[in-house]
Amino acid sequence: MVEVAVVSSAADGTAGVLVHLETATPLCGVAVADAATGALLWHRAERADTGFLHAERLHVLLEEAFAAFPRSTWRAVSVSDGPGSYTGLRIGAASAKGLCVALELPLVAVSTLESLAAGTSDSVGALDSSGPRIFTAVDARRLEVYGAFFAPNGARLTEDEAWIFPDRVADWGTEPLVAVGDGAAKLETWLPEGSECMGDLPPERWLAGSVRVACARLAAGRVEDLGRYAPNYLKEAAARKASQSV
Repeated sequence: MVEVAVVSSAADGTAGVLVHLETATPLCGVAVADAATGALLWHRAERADTGFLHAERLHVLLEEAFAAFPRSTWRAVSVSDGPGSYTGLRIGAASAKGLCVALELPLVAVSTLESLAAGTSDSVGALDSSGPRIFTAVDARRLEVYGAFFAPNGARLTEDEAWIFPDRVADWGTEPLVAVGDGAAKLETWLPEGSECMGDLPPERWLAGSVRVACARLAAGRVEDLGRYAPNYLKEAAARKASQSV
């Protein structure tokens, strides 16, 4: 097991904090943000050398978050909504819903692909719409990724969907783009000329993007119904597209 991120800072939490759970990919992470501003206050993230470690490590990281930020400061819980690993998403959703029920907190769901775009936008587009589009890609095995396009400022341009390569190369167009995520590297051969393949984001940048999106959704009142919430697996959509490409 390799630890890839550590505590970044702490705060007294008087304004209240949002706690985010990241389990959609091999990265297992917990982040704490100022619920009012979306600023990342604290994070811990780990990744196994092979496979996944969410079942073993997620609640250990949550205990550290409880130790750093008392229950009285918690205002909401957010979770990576997918697409991504089926098992990882189930563990994250069950853990987040359990926390929300036990602590009587609202649940916020954050698209895995949108959070990656938010973590990338600071370096490629800041707060304007100039610069290359962002293509976020989560590995779905073989030559398939879960992907979506975003503007340089992180604004969504397309819905999350399964992309099979090289079948979908024409859908990229010819304009340069930035590809990011744990599925980006295997697409590098097909990127338009002038594009950049960033690969997976450093955990701190990704989690900072996740909590920024989550806090914005919380402020807008976009919370989930705990009884109805289920992650966005895209599992059936991926299977249909795979069969159609043969």
